[in-house]
Amino acid sequence: MRKLFTSGAGMVLAVILAFGGVSAAGTADDPEVTDPAGDANVVSALSDEELDTRPASIDGADLRAIWLETSFVANKVLDPETGQVLRVVHSPTGLLLHFRTEAPMHPTEQDLSMFYRVRAQVRDGDGQFICSAVRFELEVPPGGTGGSVGVQRMFATCPGGMTTTAGLLAFDGDVATLSFPYTTGPFQELLPVGATISSLSEIWSFTRLEAGSQRRDTVIDEGDAAGRSFTIGQDVPPDIDCMSP
Repeated sequence: MRKLFTSGAGMVLAVILAFGGVSAAGTADDPEVTDPAGDANVVSALSDEELDTRPASIDGADLRAIWLETSFVANKVLDPETGQVLRVVHSPTGLLLHFRTEAPMHPTEQDLSMFYRVRAQVRDGDGQFICSAVRFELEVPPGGTGGSVGVQRMFATCPGGMTTTAGLLAFDGDVATLSFPYTTGPFQELLPVGATISSLSEIWSFTRLEAGSQRRDTVIDEGDAAGRSFTIGQDVPPDIDCMSP
């Protein structure tokens, strides 16, 4: 894309050239939420005790960590006459949410979907609610071997009512990444830069059996440890002034 910039000292025209694609700065080494291994056994969820019952635990449903990242693009601002890089601008493009499990996600039985869910709140920079309750959810339907297919949803209870939408999805071994890009749906309004995602204290993995109008959920793993807050944009690198000495 092209954009013209002017400078009071010399009216420098520059061209912004995107490079490098979407990236993010966080890692799995410092997640917002953690949960112990070996407790994906239904029993722990019922008793509220984190019991390690391996090998009687479902590794693909065993939630281990959840972390958030801000996706961004880096753009070079060039002097069109000399081609010299004047600065590098980092622009947030959305939110990434990662689920890490003990093993790659998969349905527990051939006819049942697996669900993974985390609840949170979203406040703006002044501490006011944008959404008092947000539910991020991933469904891996039957036949989704190793998480090769999946559906993600975001349910947000906001002052304006309930919003349901979906973003992008990627799997990499034992990590599933939900992507909420600003170019899709209302994510820029619901998850803006500077907003804080907090109360990451309830995480689940569960199966759902539906028969006609009847629905029954069986919780396999549940985590209630309070998670750390995350401010969207906190992990985006600062812009670089390439003309500074």
